[in-house]
Amino acid sequence: MYLLNAYFNGFIYANWASRLPEIQSLLAINNTQLGSLLFTMAIGALFTMPFTGWLAQRFGSAAVTKLTGMLLCVMVATLVLSQNLIIEGVIFFILGISNGAMDVAMNEQAVLVERQFKKPIMSSFHAFWSIGMALGAGSGAIYSKLNIALMPHFFSIGIIGLGVVLWITRTLISVSKKTALFL
Repeated sequence: MYLLNAYFNGFIYANWASRLPEIQSLLAINNTQLGSLLFTMAIGALFTMPFTGWLAQRFGSAAVTKLTGMLLCVMVATLVLSQNLIIEGVIFFILGISNGAMDVAMNEQAVLVERQFKKPIMSSFHAFWSIGMALGAGSGAIYSKLNIALMPHFFSIGIIGLGVVLWITRTLISVSKKTALFL
């Protein structure tokens, strides 16, 4: 069950990323503007990653993983709600925040699982993330091949994703503040 968090993150990310050319077309933006949106997303991730450790220590990585997973789903569902480049920039920035913070919090969860298993299994989590990416890209390709518009695609992935987050985060490991200080 623990590996599903990594799978889920990769699956959600690749679903929308696989349709970048269609996003670009829908927004009627050039390559420079698309690159700027993606850069804005990276800035969002870089902005939040240093604070995520503190948040995980204060509230627990399980809670941070759950919250950021839910935010990730909401942001994917809203990716194409606006055709205003500034609003899209804000959406991509928050998408970066949610994805970056979820990545940090999930890695702390992976460390906790490794400690329970008493053997190095971090590579398994990264492998499941890669499997999720591959299947998410395949899912995005199927949506595209079936000519399903971006809005229903992203909305369905976001809604299904919310249910999955609520289901898989039930089994995350909660730690006390005292234990978290030694991570």
